[in-house]
Amino acid sequence: MLFSCKTKLSEKAVAEMLKPAIKLAIFSIVVGVLGLIVVILGYFLRHELEKILLFLCIFLLLFGIMYFAIIVKLKKDNKKRMDDEGIYEFYEDYLVIKSYKNGEQTGITKLYYRDVDKVKETKSVVFIYPNKSLAYPIMKDNLGQENLASLRKIFKLPAKN
Repeated sequence: MLFSCKTKLSEKAVAEMLKPAIKLAIFSIVVGVLGLIVVILGYFLRHELEKILLFLCIFLLLFGIMYFAIIVKLKKDNKKRMDDEGIYEFYEDYLVIKSYKNGEQTGITKLYYRDVDKVKETKSVVFIYPNKSLAYPIMKDNLGQENLASLRKIFKLPAKN
């Protein structure tokens, strides 16, 4: 084993993971509302593009609202998992993730580095995505500088200060 670390799922990790989705939802809602205002003004000014703009604005507005509803549900679901812990064991070609809830092991996953979809490093968390819909969060505070450097090397991430 190269190194291991223990991480507890935190609200901070969930917030960092959902930050891009929240920005997209807010952007869609704002653009949708602004577009509706333009369409309403266009209706009174009798421009021909009003039907296309109306459809586009309603689509963006509904997309933003739907996306925001999904984010709220994800936050609610993740609150139930706040006490979950993960032990990450890094080996030469793969990592092993041991999942725990209330001190009891609930799962074990072996993930080869070549099968990782992407790795994203934020200010306080490293997210390992085995696919586009699942992320394993590792709190950087739990890694230490040497292990963080090793993790960056394994996944070919740029060094950050």
